[in-house]
Amino acid sequence: MNSKNSFTYVISSDERTNTTANQITYDIDFGGFSGKNQDYNCEVLSFSINGRTTATPADIGYLMFMCENLNDDGFFMVRKVSNRDCLISIVPLSAVIDASCQADGSVGISFKVNNCQMRRPVKFKFLKPDFTAPTSATEINVGAETKWVLVLRLTPID
Repeated sequence: MNSKNSFTYVISSDERTNTTANQITYDIDFGGFSGKNQDYNCEVLSFSINGRTTATPADIGYLMFMCENLNDDGFFMVRKVSNRDCLISIVPLSAVIDASCQADGSVGISFKVNNCQMRRPVKFKFLKPDFTAPTSATEINVGAETKWVLVLRLTPID
């Protein structure tokens, strides 16, 4: 890998192609990079959401932010999620009890993404600790839409 050719790639929930309000999944087109490199190491640098979540019931505690069809290697929670899913971040809900707060998720997760010259659809989603989807207007999209911003570092693999 050549880190001097790394670049920052920012994705937000506002970029989704499924535009109905209060989504619980976010369809986004990823890739379409020009240049000679096709494969990249992807590292999560930052992940933030607005406070439109709730920490009740108390047994939730955190949400996992996942992406389907993005990663090409690694095992994320074997036998709990599809091998097409990768973990992007874990968001502690204790910090977002009040809808006016923002929460920062975990960072440093990395994985390989192949064939980035081709633009392709990926699906971002939140999961509860029991690997089920959160309920809109109860656990996410509380009072208004849950918005998020994801910052990645992409490093070409030679």
